[in-house]
Amino acid sequence: MAEGTSARIRTPGATVGWPVVMAFVRLPLMLLGAALVWGLLAASGQADGFHLPLGASLAMNLVNIVCLLLLVHLLRREQARLRDLLGFDRARIGRDLAWGLCWFVVLYAAFAIGFLAPLLLAGGPSGIADGSVFEEAFVGVWAEMESTAFGPFTLGLFTVWMAVFPFLNAPVEELQYRAYVQPRLHAATGRAWLAVAVPSIGFGLQHLLFAPSALGAVAYASAFLLWGGGAGLIYLRQRRLMPLVLAHLITNIPVTFVALAFLFWP
Repeated sequence: MAEGTSARIRTPGATVGWPVVMAFVRLPLMLLGAALVWGLLAASGQADGFHLPLGASLAMNLVNIVCLLLLVHLLRREQARLRDLLGFDRARIGRDLAWGLCWFVVLYAAFAIGFLAPLLLAGGPSGIADGSVFEEAFVGVWAEMESTAFGPFTLGLFTVWMAVFPFLNAPVEELQYRAYVQPRLHAATGRAWLAVAVPSIGFGLQHLLFAPSALGAVAYASAFLLWGGGAGLIYLRQRRLMPLVLAHLITNIPVTFVALAFLFWP
């Protein structure tokens, strides 16, 4: 039996329109956000430090804020609230954390398979063993950078901005993909597999922009597609969002350090 209560997942008059929009809107929003980051850096004379993966990373908080506002608006039309979808309960926080750690291990295993499969196909076992395929996939444009050329003030602002990222991104993405899109597509189409697949594809596609090469983009898309699919299946079965939010948070925290490493690229 599922742990949550289906009463918390209300889908009155569900249609495919807004759920599909919300499944794929983050990619164009990230492109717009990255363009805004470039514009701000260009205006301050620091455009030489810009590359799309960095711009997309810095745009994520803006994307999350826009998507959060969209979710609030859409839920008000349904006479629902964000906390109805989130399902936070102090009495269950220990159990949710335990499940979150469990799902982190499961989803990270799926992520690793999706991540390594394209690299294995491209570079073979030898490319994985000697690291050459990782260099090909994830150095890319960064190899051409001598320095980010950012001043101390800009670096300080970016550091604070990225420190906020995991605590905003994890709940917003899970609310958007799993708690909003998935049950509404399920209700509108009657097809559970489609309700899991569509947001998982959107989740995978949005991560294309973080890669510095075509091969890296394929690896990221594949990895996050499997992560999203696994999270969707868990939500379909368990009907609890908080464990997935916590698993997502644990996954996102190292991403912040990677982004900061790019900022301080020597």
